[in-house]
Amino acid sequence: MSVPMPPDEPKAQEPVGEVETAAAVPRDAEHWAKLVSTIDVTNAPEGAVNINVTGKSLVSPIQGFGKMWQKTYKVPLRGAEASPEEVIKEWKANFPSFWPPRNFFYGGLTGIAPGDVALLNLSMPGRLKLSTGVFVL
Repeated sequence: MSVPMPPDEPKAQEPVGEVETAAAVPRDAEHWAKLVSTIDVTNAPEGAVNINVTGKSLVSPIQGFGKMWQKTYKVPLRGAEASPEEVIKEWKANFPSFWPPRNFFYGGLTGIAPGDVALLNLSMPGRLKLSTGVFVL
């Protein structure tokens, strides 16, 4: 219900133009990669095979190697001096060193982070080689 204003008081003005509102951003947005249309590999190391990655469009795992949206692994740290946070930090910083022999993960020099692209050159049974890449979500 509105109350009439006395004639000597000015009426409140309606806002002119559009009111700018901030877009809702999820609180964990900084932990996810930004949307990209094609993959770009910068500074691939010498010897890394990059024939199936640069310039390609992203595809979901369903169109690639199957359902891999999220995998959860548990590693008991009984008797370890490092905390789980320290283990994950070390794992992210030195991820390529954890790969089996003759399998190569060519990621960034500072470890892996959302939005990074890495090349994978893998040895397969029967002397086959697989060259592919990953986009870190």
